[in-house]
Amino acid sequence: MLTRNLLIIITIFLLASCRQDAAETITPTILATPTTTVSVATETVVSSQTPTPTGATLPTPTAEATPTIPHIGINDQVLTDEGQVTISSVMSPQPGWLVIHTLEGGELGEILGYTAVTTGSNTNLTVTINPLNATPVLASVLYVDQGTVGEFEFPDGPDVPLMFESGIIAQTFNPQFELSLPVITVNNQEILEDGLVHLEKVVALTPGWLIIQADDDGQPGDYLGSTPLTAGANDNLTVHIPWQQGTTILHALIYADNGRVRQLELPDIDVPFQVNGQPVIASFQVTYPPDLYVLDQPVIDGEFVVERATSNGPGWLVVYYDDGGQPGLIIGYEALVDGVNEQITVEVLHTAVTNPLYIRLHEDTESGDAFDFPRVDPPIVYQGRQWLPYSFNTEPGSYIITRDQAPPETADDLWQVTVPYAVVDQPAWVAIHADANGVPGEILGVASLKIGLNRDVVVEFNAATVTETVHAALYTDVGEAGVFEFPDGDDTPIQRNRRILSAPFALLNFTEITSSSADE
Repeated sequence: MLTRNLLIIITIFLLASCRQDAAETITPTILATPTTTVSVATETVVSSQTPTPTGATLPTPTAEATPTIPHIGINDQVLTDEGQVTISSVMSPQPGWLVIHTLEGGELGEILGYTAVTTGSNTNLTVTINPLNATPVLASVLYVDQGTVGEFEFPDGPDVPLMFESGIIAQTFNPQFELSLPVITVNNQEILEDGLVHLEKVVALTPGWLIIQADDDGQPGDYLGSTPLTAGANDNLTVHIPWQQGTTILHALIYADNGRVRQLELPDIDVPFQVNGQPVIASFQVTYPPDLYVLDQPVIDGEFVVERATSNGPGWLVVYYDDGGQPGLIIGYEALVDGVNEQITVEVLHTAVTNPLYIRLHEDTESGDAFDFPRVDPPIVYQGRQWLPYSFNTEPGSYIITRDQAPPETADDLWQVTVPYAVVDQPAWVAIHADANGVPGEILGVASLKIGLNRDVVVEFNAATVTETVHAALYTDVGEAGVFEFPDGDDTPIQRNRRILSAPFALLNFTEITSSSADE
């Protein structure tokens, strides 16, 4: 029994050995599969549908270049006085330029700087710009270099923004400004009769000018005075201004000295110094000495006009008749607000008008609408002394005041001039004459005048007949009212000492007028 069982075990072992040998010697047939490549983005898809006979040579697939997709990588960054902008990466399909633009209202603005880029990847580029011209948001734009190699030719050349899929390649970023900015330090102050404005400190980045300007509806207006600036700190500056032309708000601005050194050249050469597209400006409030400016004029229907009165605090403009060369009784008054009051119409008792009349400025010491002198509201006292009254002539006859000017062009080849003041004691005309060897010549245009003070009278004329100097002359209107009847009518020149009452003035853009007319 034992022998039989042993025989069975040996037989099983031999069979197992035979199967193992057979497995090691069998050579299986392996089916090779052809590879067909299909371009889908950047991936390769392998197909195994059709078997290929053993030993066949497989075709080598052709590699396709991946197109370069242009790209700009730039981050928000600190912008210092050095003005260095860092661009982390630029991918360009061809040689070109990386250009930094201002961004104004969502549109590309001024070019601040640029640097060259090569085909392919560019990293860690820098562009130096003027940080004072930077806007709160800047734009980096990829341009092509397809003109003279290595020369940026824009806008008058072929180097233009690179177009990709119907758009330009641009990336915006926000600079964080850490600059040594110019500074103006000035306090509200009282300006005395010397007209000096005091400034504590002005820090300028370059040599330039500190300019004081009047206020024009919240914006810098007329130029009043200036002083030169050196680069760096300028301490304890004074600027003289004609204070009678000032406003209660003044503006101090830093101007660049772009032309001849230390020669102020306004308005086109020396212009306001700007930071981030805005002028460097400090606005401040001032008070002035009591002041009054009134033109000689007739009193019409019990009224006349005071051009200007300056009051420190609420006050009163008070009119006195003449009593033997001295102010007599009060015949009229008008309330004044604190600061500068302009073109004040004053009503007086017309039966008490004398030649001259006197005007005093009074305080308003008791609130309310009533002038109650002598109980309250006394005449003003300035610098320890009572301010003297101002007199004006109520029988001046007729006169005219002109100024040199650059007339604006209007439609139909007409030009305009403005006569600042014309005073007449009867209905009249102001006529603009061409110059004829220093005296009024051909009449170019006319405008009507009312009795009394006429301000800023506009006269139109044909530009083709103008001369560099013109004359404004006064004529009566004694014929048909509102119809200029000269020389074939009743309207005649107003004369003084047998001479036509006229005033010459110059047209400052005469060359432009004549050249424009000649071109047409």
